[in-house]
Amino acid sequence: MIKNFTFTLPDGPYLTTTENGQTVNCTYNGSKYLCLCVNNETKMVRNVERTGETIAELDMDNQIEDGHFFVVLDASVNPLQAAYLTHDYTHEEIEDIEETLTDADGETFTFNFHYDDTGVIGQVTWFDSVKYISDGVYEGPKYREHVNDREDTISNFEKLAEQIDASLNNPDNEYSDADRTKLEGHRDWLKTIRTKYADHPHWKIPFKSNIPTLL
Repeated sequence: MIKNFTFTLPDGPYLTTTENGQTVNCTYNGSKYLCLCVNNETKMVRNVERTGETIAELDMDNQIEDGHFFVVLDASVNPLQAAYLTHDYTHEEIEDIEETLTDADGETFTFNFHYDDTGVIGQVTWFDSVKYISDGVYEGPKYREHVNDREDTISNFEKLAEQIDASLNNPDNEYSDADRTKLEGHRDWLKTIRTKYADHPHWKIPFKSNIPTLL
């Protein structure tokens, strides 16, 4: 079946708010009916067990598994969940995010984020995050947050600065002058990020590339 629906994007990468109200036009193009396997205790949908254009094709009477029950999802009623669970959908192109930001020292840096061309729902939501509430009623999928929190991220940066220091001060490590200069600059930058990017989400910190490998 073909079913058009809209999906609301979060207000930005790794955010769960939708105050901006930005929607994406999507088209579900899969089976009309899905047999879903649901956990008895959590009511979370584990997977799509069978699909069909009629409920009879789902063979619901023979769907039995310990710790789980099975329900019929009608994609004409719940196209978002059907699209998320089967990946059988397309959507319009979404403009990438390109931001020019300013750090605490007044220096500018850029943040870029590319939206998937064919699977934005899965990109911005958690895996396995649809919950069965009742027939025709589901929660989720839930918007994805960053897997690392701010303090852990910054602490790891600061630990890396300490590792660079230790490596540079080890007399057994013979760095070239160019590599030593790059590592010293990177170390100094790492030590400033807690305050330098205090006003910005940690996932927007412009992590440096092309840094020499530590010896």
